[in-house]
Amino acid sequence: MTRSQIRQVHPLKAATDEDLAYQAASGSVTAFAELLERYEGRVYNFVLRRIPCSADAEDITQETSVRAWQRIGQYNRRWRFSTWLFTIASRLTTNHLRTAARRQRTEAAARAAGEDETNDDDPSSMVDRDETCRHIWAVAAEILTREQHAALWLRYAEDLPLKEIARILGRTAVGCRVTLFRARQRLAEHYEATERRPAEPAGSFELRPIHRQFVNRQMTGGV
Repeated sequence: MTRSQIRQVHPLKAATDEDLAYQAASGSVTAFAELLERYEGRVYNFVLRRIPCSADAEDITQETSVRAWQRIGQYNRRWRFSTWLFTIASRLTTNHLRTAARRQRTEAAARAAGEDETNDDDPSSMVDRDETCRHIWAVAAEILTREQHAALWLRYAEDLPLKEIARILGRTAVGCRVTLFRARQRLAEHYEATERRPAEPAGSFELRPIHRQFVNRQMTGGV
């Protein structure tokens, strides 16, 4: 089948991710652009679960797109395209966090030695926090570890199976299952503690029924 025939059978908007990846690997820039249109926002939201700085999350999202284009020929159809792409994003995010941790240790050592202090706090992560905390994902970001938050996002926002989440995060399936269980358990405990508190003033965060259903899934042991 020729490329033109492939395009006729699979117009860009109707083509599967895997078909588009095949065309992109054959040199189709338009096919890859369609993949970016589908996934850039989703990748950004995933990275933002682990790096609460929008500017850094945007940079990593762009770098993920560049790496994906450079390596599209290595994509294996054994995995869903989304799994392959999120794996790239996850590794870049991990590298960013490691670099940031090293920089923080260096700066801490410099301050301890009496050198000038620097303030790299990014206020963007605090913008409208009171407003965004109304959403369950904002609460999760506050009380869960980055890995727990990322695992929950991949499972419930991206609806990925456990095996693919494990591949993206570089963990075993069992390890991911434990991470998801602990994350749901932590949210459930937070909800139960909220229930025992006196009534909150109007406008404060309240766990809605759909959120209660989400956190209580840990009761069933499902992932």
